[in-house]
Amino acid sequence: MGVKRCTKCLMPENYPDIRFDGDGACDFCRGERHLGAANLPEVREQMARKDALSEDFEQAMAECKGRADYDCLVPISGGKDSAYLLWLLKEKYGLKILAFSVDTGLLSPVARPNIRRMVDRLDVDHMFFTPHFGFYKKLYRYYLRHPQLEHCGTAEPGHVGTTCRACSTSIHSMALIEASRRGIPLVTLGYSPDQIEHHFYEVPREEIQGRSWVPEPLQEAPFDEMDRACYWDPGRIGPSGAFPRLLFPFHVIDYPGRQDLIRQVTEMGLVRKGKSRPVVTNCWVNWVLTELDIRKLGYNPYVPFLSDSVRSGAEKRGPWVALLNFARFMTRTGLNRKVLRRRKLDHVLRKLELTWEDLD
Repeated sequence: MGVKRCTKCLMPENYPDIRFDGDGACDFCRGERHLGAANLPEVREQMARKDALSEDFEQAMAECKGRADYDCLVPISGGKDSAYLLWLLKEKYGLKILAFSVDTGLLSPVARPNIRRMVDRLDVDHMFFTPHFGFYKKLYRYYLRHPQLEHCGTAEPGHVGTTCRACSTSIHSMALIEASRRGIPLVTLGYSPDQIEHHFYEVPREEIQGRSWVPEPLQEAPFDEMDRACYWDPGRIGPSGAFPRLLFPFHVIDYPGRQDLIRQVTEMGLVRKGKSRPVVTNCWVNWVLTELDIRKLGYNPYVPFLSDSVRSGAEKRGPWVALLNFARFMTRTGLNRKVLRRRKLDHVLRKLELTWEDLD
């Protein structure tokens, strides 16, 4: 049985501090609350200046050319958004690109061939960086056991909010470290318009030049100096190192809807048909995180972002209500662990040397 949801989007009645009006519309739909970093006044001010920031992006595209062996470093995950961003920067803006991927040891088996296909089709140089798996194993094991189950600033609560933030920060860090080492002036990330989790258009320069990104838990055991070196720290950059800009282009430039984007990257041959959706390209750790969040929080951790897409008109409400209710049923009954996602879930737990008893 499903939970009561907002009549206009997908937000459930058990989301923290949610309030519905007499018509069943939630406070997000009424504009009284905002998702993630959009709760911050400075971020909303940036969102209101989208046109000006779009002009800044166009200027950045021109200014980055010819300053190093590569104009831009683009982290790619094998999904539709990074494929489209790679195409856009190469074909529309004519940049010389270094594509950059990080192997966490638990990538979807679809991601790697997707990455190879898109860099081959676009004829861009690519670097697959593989840190010692001991790092990601320790990182995942720690955060799986120490999730933030309450709201913390602009971060969503739960396993996805906690673990994905620590992991994505490490990937952003490795991209910045590599760009700095090579003198590349620009790093761009393919976050879709609904993914305004921590920053809108750009990571502020003071965050890049002025502070370490090493999460607080990594300052102590079981983590060591090698693990901390996987995060950006300006103090580690030598005198010849550069401080690149880190931008989120899709927040300020035209972005096709999800279905149009899937169609475009498929028609361009960047991703094979049926291999571009997040359900097949997302890191497999995500299945464990989502499973735990539905059980512990009582709702799907992606429902705030999906709801944002429904409010914008990018997604239809009805099909997602049915899918979310089905996912909740499969998790609550244990059928996810036993049948539907058993292979993925068991694979992750084996790699991390964990059991459900360690996590429940």
